[in-house]
Amino acid sequence: MGVIAELIVYVIVDLLLIGLAAVLLPLLTFGRARVAPADSEGPFPFHGFRRAADGRIEVGRSQAGVYTLLVLLILFALWLVWMGR
Repeated sequence: MGVIAELIVYVIVDLLLIGLAAVLLPLLTFGRARVAPADSEGPFPFHGFRRAADGRIEVGRSQAGVYTLLVLLILFALWLVWMGR
């Protein structure tokens, strides 16, 4: 049972949330920010943002998934409030 749950969490977090962040972040910031590649070098600070060599802002992959989840939960809560009117 643990392997199946781990696989489900991996699919949700890695493929959906980080994939969504990797697509939407450059679009919403007009290319000024991006999700760091999986093989990026160096550590990220605790908040998950750093400046890349080309001047763009990079977001760590693990933090990008968390930030995307928070934005989606806020949007869902707003939708629930709007539908409750």
